[in-house]
This record gives sequence, C-alpha cells and structure tokens, in this order.
Amino acid sequence: MKLSTKLALLMAMPVLGAAPFGSALAETTAAPNADPQALALGQELVTIAFPPERRQDMMDKITGSVIQQMKAGMPLDEITDTGLRKLLLDYIDSVPTVLRPTTTAFLPKQMDAIAQAYARMFTPAQLRDIVAFARTPSGQEYLQRSADILSDPAVAAANTEYFRQVQQINKANSAALAQKVAAYIKAHPDAAPKR
Repeated sequence: MKLSTKLALLMAMPVLGAAPFGSALAETTAAPNADPQALALGQELVTIAFPPERRQDMMDKITGSVIQQMKAGMPLDEITDTGLRKLLLDYIDSVPTVLRPTTTAFLPKQMDAIAQAYARMFTPAQLRDIVAFARTPSGQEYLQRSADILSDPAVAAANTEYFRQVQQINKANSAALAQKVAAYIKAHPDAAPKR
C-alpha cells in the first residue's frame, strides 16, 4: 500500500466516530435517586434549549460544523493523487448523511440523558433559577444558539488548528502502535485476527 493511500485511510477512519456528544452514546439509565422535581425542571430546560421541532436541525448543524473543521485541519495537501483525494473528500463530506439516521434515533436518549444530568448537577432551587432565565427571550436565545458558537469564525479557526494538531499526533501514534501490534503478533501468532 502506497504511503499516500495509508495516510488517506488513517485520516478518514476517525471522522466517522466524530459524532457530537459522542461520549453520551452509551445506554442511559435513570438518574439514581433523582429528585422528581429536579428531573421535571431538567426536562423543561432541555425542551427550551433544544426545542423538539428544531433538535434534528440543531444536531445536523453541530455535526456539519465539526466535520468541516476536522476536514480543514487534515493535511490533505499531502495527498497529491487527485482520484485518491476526491475519494477521501467525498467520504468526509458524506459523514453527516451517514450519521443522520443514527443521530435521529439517538436524539431522544440524548435529550433524556441531558435532563438527567441537569437533575444530578443542580438542586431544584438552582434549576428553578436556570429555568426562569431560560424562559426569558434572552435565555431562550442564549440556550438555543449555544451550538451556533461552533460556526463562529474564531471558534472554527481554533477548532481547525486543534484538529490539525490531533491529526499530527494521530499520525505519529498510529505508526508506533502499528509497529507494536506487528511485533506482538509476530511473537504471539495465535493473537492474530482470524480472517
């Protein structure tokens, strides 16, 4: 496999796993001993921050912003073959569409998890104060536009630089890991994946 092909594949692999709120994909469970009042307030806050009729669009916007910033941070100039470069770019551009069915199915769990988190993080009195602010026009605007911050040019530039550095770290660490795995498999042939 040519170096440019290996690089393209290494760069593309992490993109599909870059869904927003990725750590919350684990199965959610009810908040232990959650105060019912706190949970109800947490659910109200989620409804204000993520209006049900706009949730999918909000998530699509977050996903699109993150993917585009990751793409801008990738060393795509290292791929000089136009066909290979197009394959990689097409793959990256397809990620939001590929993720959308999973994101759509996942949104109710995510919203429930956020409400539970609020119920654990804040007391009912604090949540009443937060919800009171959230009910104001300024509070609604603040909460509902929080995800838009990812599209701000300064934030996008900072994220692009971050992803550029992450790609460099990933490239260096992937090579070292590949060598360690190869050495281990050579010393322990029974550990090799069965094909």
